[in-house]
Amino acid sequence: MDVWSIAYALAWGVAGISILAVGLLVIARVIFAIKRRSSRGQLPQGVKTLGFFHPYANSGGGGERVLWIAIQALIQSKQKVKIIIYTGDTDSADAIFRKTHDRFGVAFDDATRPTFVRLKRRTMIEAARWPRFTMIGQSIGSMVLGFEALMAYTPDVFIDTTGFAFTYPAAWLLAGCRVAAYVHYPTISTDMLQSVVSKRPTYNNDQSISSSGWRTRVKLAYYHLFALLYRLVGRCCHIVMANSSWTAGHISSLWGKANRVYPPCDVTSFVKFPLGGRVRTVVSVSQYRPEKDQQLQIRALHKLHAEHSDCKDVSLVLIGSCRHADDHVIADNLEKLAAELGIADSVSVLRNLPYSELKAWLGRAKAGIHTMYALICTAAPHLWRCTASKFVFALLDYDRPGGTSTSASVSWKCKQRVRLLSPTTALAQRWTL
Repeated sequence: MDVWSIAYALAWGVAGISILAVGLLVIARVIFAIKRRSSRGQLPQGVKTLGFFHPYANSGGGGERVLWIAIQALIQSKQKVKIIIYTGDTDSADAIFRKTHDRFGVAFDDATRPTFVRLKRRTMIEAARWPRFTMIGQSIGSMVLGFEALMAYTPDVFIDTTGFAFTYPAAWLLAGCRVAAYVHYPTISTDMLQSVVSKRPTYNNDQSISSSGWRTRVKLAYYHLFALLYRLVGRCCHIVMANSSWTAGHISSLWGKANRVYPPCDVTSFVKFPLGGRVRTVVSVSQYRPEKDQQLQIRALHKLHAEHSDCKDVSLVLIGSCRHADDHVIADNLEKLAAELGIADSVSVLRNLPYSELKAWLGRAKAGIHTMYALICTAAPHLWRCTASKFVFALLDYDRPGGTSTSASVSWKCKQRVRLLSPTTALAQRWTL
C-alpha cells in the first residue's frame, strides 16, 4: 500500500468520524429540544427557564449563600423566569427552605419558590469516589451528573454555581442552552502548578509525590493536560462571573473572559452585639475541607500554650459545615489531632451550627482566624466574608502569612502580615497580642 492510499484511507476515516459526530450532535439537539418543550409544560410564552446546577444546595456554606441570594435577586427583579435547582440533597423542599431562611435570612413564598430537580448520581463528584486523579475523576463525574440534570429538565439557561466546568459542553453543544457560571475558585490554577514545581507538600500534593522527581514530572504533565482541557470546556460558557480579582484574573487567563461580581456579605445583624465581655477564644469559621488547613490552627494553639504560659487559657473554636462523610472524617481528624497534642480541652470542633449560634460565638470571642492553601486574599469570599463579619464584631483577624501579589488585605491597624516566620510560629505569636 503506497502513501497516497494510506492518506486516502485516513481522509475517508476522518470524514466518516466527522459525519458521525455531526449526526449524533443533530440527534442530541433534537432530543433535547423535545425535552425542553416537555420541561416547559404549560408555562406562558416569554417565561425563561433557568437551571442552577448546585448539587449541594443545602450545605449552608458561602457558595450556598451566593446561590440563594442570586435566586432571591432574580425573583425580586420581577423578571419572567422559572427557576430550577439541580441538587442531590434528599431533604424535603420545606426543610431546605427552612434551613435557607435560618442560615441566610432568605425566604420565599409559595408562588416564587424554586423547583428542585433531584440528582441520583451525586456520589460521582465526591472525592472519595476518585482516590487517584481526583480532579479529572470528579470532572468526568460532573459530566455524568450534568447529563442527568439536563435529561431530567432542559432549561433555556444553564447556570453553574459550583465550579463544574466540564458540564458546559453538554449544556451548550448538546442541550442548546445558554451557559452562565459563577466561579468561586478555579479548578486548576498557577498556584497549584507552582506547589508541584517547588515540591511543596500540600493537601493536593502528597509527600510521596513532592519528594520524588519523576512523580513530580508526571503530576506536572497531568496538571498541564488538565489545564488545557479546563481551558477548552470554559470556552463553552457564554457569561462568566468570578468572586474576586484573584479568581477573575486566573479565569480570564484560561477562558478569556470573566466579570468580577463580589459575593454577598450581610453584616447588618452583627452590629447589635456588644464589644465588652469577650472571652479569650479564637473563632475559626470555614467549611471542613482539606484546603482550609485547620490543622495549622490547632498546631498554632499548641505552640502558643507551649511557649506562653500566660496564654494557656486561650481556646480555639472551629465552626464549619459538613456535606458528607468525607467532611466528617476531616472534622474527626481535627479532634484527634487536638487530643494527640494534649489540647483537646481547648479545642472545639463544631459542625453545621445554626446561624444564630455562629453569630453568638462571633459575639463572645476576642479573635478570629482563617487559613487556606494558595488563596490568601481577603478579597476572596472565603476570607472576605469571614474577615468582614469578624471586624464588625471587633475581632482581631489573622490570615495565613504570605499571599499572592494580588492580595488585597484589609488594612485596619490591628491587622498585619507576618511573612518571615513559619505559619505555625507566626500565628502563635500573633495570638499573644
